[in-house]
Formats: sequence, C-alpha cells, structure tokens
Amino acid sequence: MADGEALPRFGLHYPYISFRDDRWVKLAALYWPKLARLVPPGHRPRDSDVTRALNDELGFLIDLSPLPVRADVAHSFGAKLDGLPPHQLARWRIDADMARLLVDGAKREFELTTDARPPDEPGPHDFPPLREFVLIHPADLEPTLWDRLVAERFAVLLPTGWYAVEPEVGWWYRCLFTDVQAARNRLVPTTDSLASHAAMTSFVPDTTDVLGTRFGLLAVASVVPKGDVPVARIIAARQKFGGEFDRWRRHIDTVGTRLAEELRDVEDPAVVNGFLSHAVGAFATQPVADLRRGLADLGIETAMTALSTKFPVPSGLLAGVAPPISAVAGAAAGVVSLRQGARAKARARMTAPSAYLLGVEETLASRGFLQRVIDGIRKAAGIRG
Repeated sequence: MADGEALPRFGLHYPYISFRDDRWVKLAALYWPKLARLVPPGHRPRDSDVTRALNDELGFLIDLSPLPVRADVAHSFGAKLDGLPPHQLARWRIDADMARLLVDGAKREFELTTDARPPDEPGPHDFPPLREFVLIHPADLEPTLWDRLVAERFAVLLPTGWYAVEPEVGWWYRCLFTDVQAARNRLVPTTDSLASHAAMTSFVPDTTDVLGTRFGLLAVASVVPKGDVPVARIIAARQKFGGEFDRWRRHIDTVGTRLAEELRDVEDPAVVNGFLSHAVGAFATQPVADLRRGLADLGIETAMTALSTKFPVPSGLLAGVAPPISAVAGAAAGVVSLRQGARAKARARMTAPSAYLLGVEETLASRGFLQRVIDGIRKAAGIRG
C-alpha cells in the first residue's frame, strides 16, 4: 500500500442474507472490493450460481456473525422503545387474529418447502400477510429482546423458528443492526432493495456513505452493457483491471463524499435522484467519453477503421483461409498502428481513474464483427500480441 493511500471500504449488504438480483451482485462486484453480509450461525444461504462464482474466483463475500453486536443493538433498541409514547407502541402491536394467521401461513409455507428449511429472508412469501412483516432470524435477536417483543406483541414466533415482526419495528431494528455492524467493522451499508434504502435513510440520520454508494453503483451501471452479462466476464474485468479499480475506487470515494455532503439537507428523493443522475454524467459517463475520444486521437479508432475499410477483407478470412499477400501486408501495418494505440491506451489508464470504466465496458461487451476480423488478420499475418 502506497504512502498516504487509505484502505478501501467494503460493503455490508442488507437487509437480506441472500441476494435477490444477480445483475445487482455483478454490479456490486465491479464496485466493491469485497461485500460482507450477516449470516446467522448454522444458516446456509441460498446463493445463486452467480454469487458462488464471484466468491469462488474473487473471494468476494465476507460472512459475518450477528452474535458479537446483538447485545449492544438490543440495549440501544430497548432504550428507544422505552422512550416512545404509549399511543405509538399501541399502533405497532399485532392482534391475536393476525398472529394466528401468521403462524398458520408460515406453517403451510414450511410444509410446502421442498428442502424443509425455513425462509432465509424477510420476504417475499406466498402467504399474503407474511409479505407485510419483517422476518428476523433468532440469532439476530438477543434472547431478552425477543422475549420482550413477543410479550408486548410486536413480534410472533413462527413454526420455522423465525420471528415475524411488525413492519415498522422490524425495519427500525434491522436498520439499527446494520448501522452498528457497519460502524464496528468499517463497512458501508449497501442494498439491492429500494425499499430497504428508503428505510435506512429514514431510520439512520447520517446517510453519507449510503448516498456515496448509490453514486458509485450508478456510475458502474452507466457503462455496463444492457442484458445478461456472463459472470465470467465480470470476474475477468475485476482480475484484469486491479490497479485501475483501486484508482477508480479512491476517485469515487472522494466524489461520493462530496456529493453526500452537498445533498445532506435535500429532503425530496426525486431531487436527490436528479442530482445523482447529473453527477453520474459529469463524473463518470462524460470522463469515459472524453477518454475514448482522446484515445481515438492517439490512433486507436483510426487503426481499427483502416482494418475494416482501407484494406479489403477477403472472403473466407474468418474461416481461416489465407488472404492475398498485399492484403496481409496492409493489414499488418494497420495492426502495428493498433498495437501502438494500445500502448497509448495503457499509458492513459495509468493516470485516468475513469479508464477503469472504459476497460470494464470493453471487457464486458460482446466481441463484434470487427474484432473477429482483426483477430483473423492477426492470425493470417502471423502477428502476435
């Protein structure tokens, strides 16, 4: 680590254990060096093939136990409940009829689950009432707190062993738990759920890191090709652009912190989203476009155009048939120019943080016809590298 260079921040995923959206996980892997999540002891997350691949190849995930922090969270949460007026507490209580519905619905879902395991997340579920409640694993709750929540009818113990908690109380607890865990482990809360983000910003006053993270993820999303990008390309981009990734992360941290400070007092979410969208264009998308134009000035675009227009591509080239000598000679000159441009691109990447986004865009994009032509000419002309 160079002198004066800060360690990178890692993300803390909330409110779920498993990830709901593979595309979001791929974006997160292009933004976070590592991503932590809370996994109760003995619980087996339902990870997708994408999540497993990212973890196997990049060591992307850090599984944290909730046990070390839950006593402190329980104490703080209990104190907050004690400070609320009676009418507020009464509004959160679960009546007996709803409690029976929750227990019966959870029992039916549990019996229909093919591997007979309780759900690993707070929703969604097939039984309608369960969709409205937050499910909390018993390991996430100090025993004294879950006893209190059940006794005061803020929570219902389900046959699965999880607790169905009144939605507002549940979100309040989860956001507090996430905030404490993040603060004690130098992590930044991040989520693939807009509802979770809204809850976090409502219950936790200091949202500087949350807004910075939103900016960073939007910046990545602005250059990732639409559609289902194979996870292997995501992994390749992370492995190929390690140095650029570190420079870009430091740049994004600086910009994100500044944005969060300037947007701290903005109340309307639509206005915040508007500012973030503008910032992505100014600090991420536009610099990549400028860099691309600068590289074109160095001959990269020119060389590629020459290969596709000035030098005829003989029929059968892509099938491996050797072209005429004159075409090979002309193509070789173009490839040499392209190679020189590539060296200039490499030099540019040493200094421009936004070049990481350009590299990601190129790595994730499908290989087009022109690239296949270039590869064929390289092979036919005996040019390597």
